[in-house]
Amino acid sequence: MRLPESSGGTSRSQDRLAEIDARIVQLIRQRIEEEHLLADARRAAGLPRTDLSRENETVRYYDQELKTCGANLALLLLVMR
Repeated sequence: MRLPESSGGTSRSQDRLAEIDARIVQLIRQRIEEEHLLADARRAAGLPRTDLSRENETVRYYDQELKTCGANLALLLLVMR
């Protein structure tokens, strides 16, 4: 639902948020694809599909950068394979 333009710029803000959300979704899809490629390469090399130390590093990074929900977001991204 779009708010009318006369509502103090909220419609423009909603449009910008929708654009940001679309970019985030696209980046998540790209991340999933890269994760698949990396997992395939690791399997082909006889390695485990995942690197737990790298996953822990990712969780720590998100936690440091995004604070409150950063670790939760990282964990969600890591299971979206």
